[in-house]
Amino acid sequence: MRRALVLAGSLAGLACPALAAIPHVVIGDYHMLLLNADGSVTSWGRGDSGQLGRGQADRNNPAPAKIASLGTEVVALTAGGQLSAAVKRDGSVWVWGNVSDGLIGSNTSGGQFRYEPVQVPGLSGIVSVLAATNGYSLYATDSNGQIWAWGYDNGYGNLGLGPGGPQQRGQPQPVAGATGIVQLAVTGTQMIGRRQDGSLIGWGSNAVRDNPIQAVAAATDPLGVTALKPTGLAFIDATATGNAAGLYYGIKNGQALAWGDTNSGMLTCGQENAQTAAQPYTIKNLANLRQIAAGGGSALFVDGAGSVFACGQGSNGLLGDGTTASTKWDSVPANAKAGPVRVQGLPGPVSYVFTGAFAAAALMPDGAVYTWGRTDGGVLGNGVTTSNGVVSTPTRIALNAGVDNSSNPGNTGNPGTPGTGGPGTGTPAPGTEPAFSTAQSGPLNNLTARAGVTLPAAHAGQPGAIFVVLALADGRVLMLDGAQSTFVPYNPFATAALYVGALPVSAPILNINGMDLSALVGSSIFLGYGLGVNSQAAVNEMLRAGRFSNVLTLR
Repeated sequence: MRRALVLAGSLAGLACPALAAIPHVVIGDYHMLLLNADGSVTSWGRGDSGQLGRGQADRNNPAPAKIASLGTEVVALTAGGQLSAAVKRDGSVWVWGNVSDGLIGSNTSGGQFRYEPVQVPGLSGIVSVLAATNGYSLYATDSNGQIWAWGYDNGYGNLGLGPGGPQQRGQPQPVAGATGIVQLAVTGTQMIGRRQDGSLIGWGSNAVRDNPIQAVAAATDPLGVTALKPTGLAFIDATATGNAAGLYYGIKNGQALAWGDTNSGMLTCGQENAQTAAQPYTIKNLANLRQIAAGGGSALFVDGAGSVFACGQGSNGLLGDGTTASTKWDSVPANAKAGPVRVQGLPGPVSYVFTGAFAAAALMPDGAVYTWGRTDGGVLGNGVTTSNGVVSTPTRIALNAGVDNSSNPGNTGNPGTPGTGGPGTGTPAPGTEPAFSTAQSGPLNNLTARAGVTLPAAHAGQPGAIFVVLALADGRVLMLDGAQSTFVPYNPFATAALYVGALPVSAPILNINGMDLSALVGSSIFLGYGLGVNSQAAVNEMLRAGRFSNVLTLR
């Protein structure tokens, strides 16, 4: 890649939808975890199996509190059932809660609980982890995009073992064929991975009628890693709906595609019946999407403006529209309505939304957290623990995820952690330092600027990715997507890159000639690169090694 990126036109004219912040929420059956901007983790809700990670069994704990033993080193979280897990900056995986069936990385029987996080042995270089929706198995992705699985094999081959696999695998093992993965979506019985080119692979249950998988095995036979029909997807999610196939969503060209369970009404968002689904269904009246969150019997959709829409079962208030009415499905309830419906009560554009079987949450660009759904166990964090109580519109809770300090990566290398040397602190290893170049002249309303990077010889030619980050003065962060030649909101689950492939010796990136950028006063542009087979692996390696720099501040 020896080409300069010309920022044609004014950056001030770019559409800048709400930032997807680094902090995020994960939701189990009746508990939530929040990853804060400083790398700490806050938990609340039901903790009788230890899933809150605070060292004790809490039946109902609606008051959010930090998990002290995790410190400030966490980069990814997951929850499912009564299980919780985290990835630290050093690539290690930690689990707590109901860890039966080998989830702590050793063969264990039922009734095993851990009330504080314990490290899973045999794993390194992990960048993300995902729990099955039932909490019976775990799936970790390493920096090369290889999936590792362990826990309980429910007979559908969910651990990637195919027919005849054991019921329990106490040690994490790589799933054969599940490589080059940049995003993973799971139910309790089937797993789907998305590769950099938007293609999908899947393994686990093979309910052929409802799930358009190119395979000839009987619906009850375990499925090995197999290519799926949807291609070119930019985002995926999945949820268990009571059907063995579950339900799966993807985003393609801003449209929502759905496939899998045809009986819940979620596949069509209640717009029409769909008894069969030979091809993924395009949900009507949804466009310009950037995120989908699916859980239990409902799904949330976020568009480019940060507005949130919902469809599915509303009895738990998960549609967030102030009612408990559902969108239509095949056996239409009397109070059903067509979907999607708009989620009410949010103060403005959201960064991200999250949903489980009984509760949902939204993160705002300023770090504020809103929750809605069932109140059981204090899962909403609003002080209420009433069983079967419902909050049907988003309500702000007394919690804030903090400011995303990673918008100034040239100073830190880790969100909120000063660079002091060593892995992940912003100090490159000796002999591997890139040389960033920058020059600018003229006032902000007639700016000329150049910036680029020269790589050390040890990195030239290796697989990796180059990143351009625009940190806006209001705290939002955009990434330059080279495939679309435009800036997109930072997405911690699918990071956009300027370039992915064999790294060049040098890369001239910015070439700004007499441009009026006065509307972007206070913003900064960062350049960086990382090693890895895809953008997700590369961005994590970049942050750990500190290979980035603030090359232009607009003042």
